[in-house]
Order: sequence, then C-alpha cells, then structure tokens
Amino acid sequence: MSNLSIFALCGAILGLILAPALLMSAGSNRYANRILAAFVGLSSLYLLALMLLHSQWDVSGLLIQVGFSTVLLNGPLLYAYVLASTRKTFRLGFVHSLHLLPMLLANLVMLFSTENNPDYHVWASLGGWSPIIYTYLGPLCYLQYLIYLSMALLAVRQKPAENQIPLSIQQGGNLHWLNTLLWVSLAITLLGACIAIARVLFDFTLWPRGIFSMSLSLYVYYLIAMMAIVRPTVFNQMNSIENTSVQELSPTTAINSDGVVIQPSSSQYENSSLQDQMAQLYWQQLQQHMRDHKPYLNNELRIKDLALSLNIPANHLSQVINQCAGKNFFEYVYHYRIETAKTLLADIGLRELNINHIALEAGFNSQSAFYKQFKKLVGKTPKQYRDQLPLAPPLANLPNPS
Repeated sequence: MSNLSIFALCGAILGLILAPALLMSAGSNRYANRILAAFVGLSSLYLLALMLLHSQWDVSGLLIQVGFSTVLLNGPLLYAYVLASTRKTFRLGFVHSLHLLPMLLANLVMLFSTENNPDYHVWASLGGWSPIIYTYLGPLCYLQYLIYLSMALLAVRQKPAENQIPLSIQQGGNLHWLNTLLWVSLAITLLGACIAIARVLFDFTLWPRGIFSMSLSLYVYYLIAMMAIVRPTVFNQMNSIENTSVQELSPTTAINSDGVVIQPSSSQYENSSLQDQMAQLYWQQLQQHMRDHKPYLNNELRIKDLALSLNIPANHLSQVINQCAGKNFFEYVYHYRIETAKTLLADIGLRELNINHIALEAGFNSQSAFYKQFKKLVGKTPKQYRDQLPLAPPLANLPNPS
C-alpha cells in the first residue's frame, strides 16, 4: 500500500467511528447530527474507494466507482446540516431527493466510460482519475461543492423567523462552529478546484490526485472530534436536569438523603439584607427578563447565570423567587418551560413534531423529565393535552405563567 492509501484508510476509519457517535448523541441538535453523521459516513466510503484505487489491489471497478460517486452527496448533506442547525422545523422531504441527481448522472457517465475505456484498469498507475471522462468529473465535483458551500454560508447569514431559530443559534453557540466549518471548507475546495482545472487545461499535476478531496474530509472529521472535546454542546446539549442537578439549585435549596428537594421557608430570609421595596423591583426586573429574553429555553440555565444576566446577587434572586412566586428556582423555571411546551403543542405549524422534540425546544433535557413535570403541573400527559386541543393558529406571544 502507498502512503496515500494508508492516509485514506486512516481517515476512513476515523469517519466510521465519528458517524455512529454522532448518531448516538442526544439533545436538541439530534436531527442535525444525524445529517452530519450521514455526511461523515458517505465521505468515509469515498476515502475507502480512494484507498482501494491507490493501493493497486485487484478489486471491482464498480465498487470504486460507487465510492467515488458518494462525494457528490457531500455538498447537499453539508447544506442540509446547516439548515437543520439554524432552523427548528427543517426536515428532509421528498423534494430534497432531487439533490441525488448529480450522483446518479455521474454513476451513469462513469459506468459508460468504464465499459468503453480500455485504460480503466490503469487508474492506479496514473495516480487517480482516468485521463478520459474522469479528468473532467473532478472540477465538476468541486464546482458543485462550492455552490452548496455558498448556499450554506448564505443560510447562516440569513436570519429566519424568530420562532424558527434554535436555542443554540439564539445564544450564538453554534454560529462560530458553522462559520469555521464552512469557511475553511470553502478555502480547501477553492484550492482543489484550481488544481483540478489546471489538470484539465495544462495537464498539470502537483500533488497526488484526490489529495484535496481527502483533505476536505479529514478536516471535517478532525474539526468534529476537536469540537466534541472542546465544546460538546455543539452536538449534545444534554446536561442532566432529569435528576435535579445540584449546581442548578438555588443557594438556599437543599436535597435530603432521599433525593427530595427541601423547599426554603421564609424564615430562612429573616436575617436577609434584602428590603421589600428592592425585592419588588428585582421581581419586576426578573419577570420582564423572562418575557423578553426567555432564558428558561436554555437547558443549562442555573440560578447563578440568571442572577449574572440580571446583575442581582444569586442569594437575593433565590429569595425573590421563593417569596414572590412561592416556588424554588427549579419550579419557577419549569413553570415557564411547561407553558412554552403547551404553546408549542397547540401550534398547528408544529403538529408534525414529536413530543421529544417539543420537550427539547421548551428547554428540557430529556423526555422523561418533561413528561414528569408536565403531568405534575397540567394533570395530563403532553400527548393527551395535544390530542384534546383544537387546531390553533401559529405561535403567539407566550403567556406569563407567574
């Protein structure tokens, strides 16, 4: 095996590890992660085909052809991933099957050329594409990829309707990741396209054929791996709320040995420095902030984060919530999330979304926690609640659950 084939094989192995890892990730990015997993898996097949070609093994030409044709799905899948990451209700449908046409046409062209090209079996000795039709497919593949990258960058820049923006985008957490992914991919693709065009026009060969397309796949793989370590919430926004995370409890809230939350009593605040007039001011400020900025949609929200955004001491904020709302921090946030879920469940435009997706969009980390709190506060399961509702108009302003 040549060095290039070993390089391609290592990249394919990495991709085949990342793809199932993305499929198993949880949180509100799950659908987008599935599309990204398809991108990684199919590009791994391309790397395997590249490995087989440069290894000079006696393998089926059809196998190599199918592997090469999958590169034409990279652009559509990356574009779909961006749409799924930046628009809540984006789903692949039948109309998107039109994006398969370039791959199908390329397979027909390659199959015809294979049957009529006596030099087909000397691909490896040529270092890559056959000198006939395959030479021209390279620039076309790069051109297609450039078009989809441009569309993806435009989708990132365009702001959809407010109720279509996922929480991760609202908070800016995903934009840096998407921009890095797309801009560096664009730079590699442009360089590869220039080299591919130079091969056609001037019979120019500087590096082994396939090196830029291979580099593009490996760049995406290693970027995914790095982000999974440095910023895992890009792919998985789950941060156990189901079992009442201690770090999300207010400073005055305790948990007994049975795991039951102990409600703080008003006597705990007898020695507090917070005056009634200031407490009312804080309460009004908190309610306004919850209405305008909806921090409860952040499934990692902690009382110290909320206090920081309001510029209120965390212990004072805990006292205000307890005394003015009659709830602890968790109950107060859950109330807003349940009201949000009720509005989403009643929206006619979201009737196709499953209950788990509704839970994630309302700020819950898991379906079980959502069902438990919904049944506790509403008296019905989310499905029972939605089934008994008449068709409602699209989302309106969320009610104040206070």
